[in-house]
Amino acid sequence: MTVHPPTDLLTPAERGARTVTYGPWEIALRGAELDDIRYHGRAVLRSIRAVTRDRDWNTLPVTVLDVAEDGGNLIVTARHGVEGQPVFDSVLTARMGKDTLSVEVELRALRDFLSNRTGLIMLHQPALAGSELLVGHGAGEPTRTRFPATISPHQPAFNIASLAWDHAGVAVTTEFSGAVFEMEDQRNWTDASFKTYSTPLAEPFPVAIAAGSVIRHGVRVACAVSGDAVAPAAVTAIIVDPAGRLAPLPEIGVGVSTAADTGRTAHPGLPEGIRTLLVEIDPSREQWLAGIERAREESRAGGPAGPLGLDLRILVGEGSEIGPVLDAVAELKVRRLAVFDRESLLATPGLVSALRAELAARGDSPAVIGGTRSHFTELNRGSTEIEPRGPVALSLIPFMHERSGHQLVESLGVQATVLENTRALVPHRALHIGPITLGARFNAVATAPAASEHASPAAAAFGTDLVPGSTDPRQHAVSLGAWTLGSIAALAGEDVASLSYFESRGPRGIHDPDAALSGAGRALALAAGLTGLTRLAAQVPAGLVALAAEGLDGGVELLIGNLSDARVGTRIEVLGGRHEDAALPVSLAPGELAQIRISRLPR
Repeated sequence: MTVHPPTDLLTPAERGARTVTYGPWEIALRGAELDDIRYHGRAVLRSIRAVTRDRDWNTLPVTVLDVAEDGGNLIVTARHGVEGQPVFDSVLTARMGKDTLSVEVELRALRDFLSNRTGLIMLHQPALAGSELLVGHGAGEPTRTRFPATISPHQPAFNIASLAWDHAGVAVTTEFSGAVFEMEDQRNWTDASFKTYSTPLAEPFPVAIAAGSVIRHGVRVACAVSGDAVAPAAVTAIIVDPAGRLAPLPEIGVGVSTAADTGRTAHPGLPEGIRTLLVEIDPSREQWLAGIERAREESRAGGPAGPLGLDLRILVGEGSEIGPVLDAVAELKVRRLAVFDRESLLATPGLVSALRAELAARGDSPAVIGGTRSHFTELNRGSTEIEPRGPVALSLIPFMHERSGHQLVESLGVQATVLENTRALVPHRALHIGPITLGARFNAVATAPAASEHASPAAAAFGTDLVPGSTDPRQHAVSLGAWTLGSIAALAGEDVASLSYFESRGPRGIHDPDAALSGAGRALALAAGLTGLTRLAAQVPAGLVALAAEGLDGGVELLIGNLSDARVGTRIEVLGGRHEDAALPVSLAPGELAQIRISRLPR
């Protein structure tokens, strides 16, 4: 079942989307993208689109200029680039036939441009994981393989001329033209897709595209009904099982604000239950001490229970850079420490040993964690290069490749898959997942030097303000609270010791401009109040998210959020017959959060 997100989580292109139908085909036209492509009502492809990415892998924004529809033909004309600096004009033509969908894209360069990727891409839904896949290469025998079940660290298919698979009662064949294609597993970045794209990564990049150049790619999709689609049994109530006792719920933290100084004075403080601030320090930055001072101020501002502890992450090129940072935080309460290589983004054994030596010389004993400061991708590709002992860190963002509200919601299921894969890579090691942010804190794949102008010394200490897309307008959306609760529910599993989200304040923070808790802030406050309680198994209807825990009195503590675009009415059932309100009705508006306590009945 497709969940349509609340309006305040949608992009403008999604708000203006419309459904195009012809014969057995149904396509959601969102901006210049063909999304949620269905054949006889069954999902076939997640998306077909034209993308243009610069030398740092940033995707150029797209403005639709015209849409023309004539029967089974759809023509979308668009411009790629920021206002006043157009880079490409594109024309996407889709022709829908009885059992075929043909899509052609033509991109014309308006100026000289250095690009890492320009052309057609196709996204496949993650439900295909494990399905058989036949890869045609244009010459020679095809390769029989599968869409990866476990998240693949590298490309699962190369030299693609055609793909064929059978899923949910539909046999699909796609034939590509205009370029050589390959596939990557975008679940590495919590994207809800496998991606087939042009320009193999083995080829040098960036590529110089001259003004006036024309790039043409195409794909022909042929479908046939191969069997009955089997829909999973629908869950109609929130069913909590007190006997399904799971892992204790993790500690909840937030990041130190990386925002520029805005002249606001009083820090709003943090909700009770949030006791840790995560801060990343790079001593190669000229203003890095301003970052330490920001962490000191926010730690002291604290919350109802007083000053907060720090989860300190240090970026270095060599072990000698660790000591000055430890000197600068000597009087602060550092609960956890990690050191990551500035280039590989990994906590290598050598750096961790250097950190332990520095701590021993000072007589300090905070917990030392390893892993990566970046995405699961780096852990998936570099798990043999990290420190082999102790806790592991990694961070997550839902907007690595696209920023749609649909991707935001769909990423929650992939977060659960990432957790499962992480636990398999580094079994029986405590996990500290965070920072979890909407936009990227840094560009891990940039090929050009970062910009150097900052709005304030504190901002210069972190540099987040210069990363395109680091700030998202949905950060303070009401419905981001339901998303945040869904993320906690996806990630609060066995071995997970802490989850750290967003920042304490500012445009990437958990307080709105009036210093009140945002939707995300409220979700974090509610979840932090359950830290340490035993999680209970729960079944949840589509569109809702829920987190259940065993209360100290044996009752049930339940947090619920509505991630759909419509009011949802359901009921809460507690198995076993030993709790009051055994069939409690509940109704939530789009994006709404609810906290419910169900008492245990006396024997």
